[in-house]
Amino acid sequence: YNLKFHAWINPYRVSYSGGFESLADDSPAKKIYSSSPESNDLFVLEEGIFFNPCSAYANSIILAGVRELVENYDVDGVHIDDYFYPVKSAEIDFEMYSEYIENGGEMKLADWRRYNINHFIRAFYDIVKAADENILFGISPAGNISLNMNELFADVEEWANKDGYCDYIIPQLYFGFNYTPLTFIRSLYQWDKIIKNNKLKVYYGLAAYKSGKEEKGELDQAAKNEWVENTDIIARQINSIRTVKYYNGFAVFSYDSFFSKNISEIARFEFENFKFALQQ
Repeated sequence: YNLKFHAWINPYRVSYSGGFESLADDSPAKKIYSSSPESNDLFVLEEGIFFNPCSAYANSIILAGVRELVENYDVDGVHIDDYFYPVKSAEIDFEMYSEYIENGGEMKLADWRRYNINHFIRAFYDIVKAADENILFGISPAGNISLNMNELFADVEEWANKDGYCDYIIPQLYFGFNYTPLTFIRSLYQWDKIIKNNKLKVYYGLAAYKSGKEEKGELDQAAKNEWVENTDIIARQINSIRTVKYYNGFAVFSYDSFFSKNISEIARFEFENFKFALQQ
């Protein structure tokens, strides 16, 4: 069927729902917490349980999982999602950052966090390529570049333009044309502007899962009802993507948004327009 299989990973997220009791007994995070509840290897927050990106031990656990995948399974690629630092609060890694400063470090907190993530991404890439140069490594960061840089501490411009980070990138442009906080067109042009690497493959992520649903948040009616009142948003987005310089394709999230038996009539029409756009 000419399909490729890319193993999909959330790099730092352990759990969004439930505490440690919901995890398997051999979960590395559960073992860490059981032996040392105050460990700096984990963030235990209201938002969930996360591995700490500035913990060398936590990163080694994740990278061991990556090595297991690429050495033991016939994958065509490995792909990580858009979750990096879970919150901006300076308290979550205060001790480790203070230790870094006491030892002569000069980076500001945000730069230090981005450095930690960059170091992890490079190590991830090296493990994948050591197993097989033909295995691809991709990242699907959030569509909002400012959010990536200043809240998730994901240095997407670095990854997109320097060798040794990734083979492809899928910015999640999950916005409508009327979404005033950041419209689809504005986000698309921002990404096209920051990318300067001709070797990088760029596939734009589109939000089929929103078809037929009200947009969430405090928005005006044009933005809130856009996905309910239109059936050609994805098709128009595809046509917009085809106008930018750095474009190799697009990814639709998710498959069952178009193929589930329970999708809305709006989504069915959206899918028909989507298929038409593919043929153009």
